[in-house]
Amino acid sequence: MPKLLTPPATVFEILRHQGIKPPQGLPVLAKMIYYAIFGANRAGRYAIARETKLVLPERPQWLRPVVETPLGEE
Repeated sequence: MPKLLTPPATVFEILRHQGIKPPQGLPVLAKMIYYAIFGANRAGRYAIARETKLVLPERPQWLRPVVETPLGEE
């Protein structure tokens, strides 16, 4: 792994630096999209790579599912 002069600033840069290919990085991307849309009730850590954890702070839900849909009933 090459030495970085500055730490990676985005999830994409972390995945690229760790040598994670797109198919293996897809769950990370899905988690980021879910978090951006639905937020989180509490803070948590999410493993992006073997030695790299992403801390996701508590965040209100900006977009809520419609109650009459199967997702909204969960």
